[in-house]
Amino acid sequence: MSPEEIRQTLEAHMVGWLGAPVAYDGQATPPAVTAAQDAGTPWVRFTIAPSATVNASITNRPCPRRAGVILIQIFTARNVGTSPARTLASSLVSHWENQNLTAIGPLWTLEASEQRVGTDTNYYQLNLSIPYRAD
Repeated sequence: MSPEEIRQTLEAHMVGWLGAPVAYDGQATPPAVTAAQDAGTPWVRFTIAPSATVNASITNRPCPRRAGVILIQIFTARNVGTSPARTLASSLVSHWENQNLTAIGPLWTLEASEQRVGTDTNYYQLNLSIPYRAD
């Protein structure tokens, strides 16, 4: 799979999750995300971070295996505790963890990791990272 096919496949899968408005890295902020930010309601940011590519097989047609990490930042109101963020995180883990996404080509997601970022002046933040690999 090419890097663009990987992006399309991962973003298409994210569109199927309906837990909160999503801002996609490198794209204009959707009105639903702006409305959530203005209202102080939950929203998420979706980023794809590619990493090294290796050849999975060496024959007369090498098969490049592209790997990377899906980064999902969850933003909730800072004064309501951690439960809303953890509820969204659980939903996202169910949606993403150990998936076989083969719409364009072989692409697999692996186990999700959660990182607590904490509060700032506007939000409570919880991050998920989900490794992927594609052939």
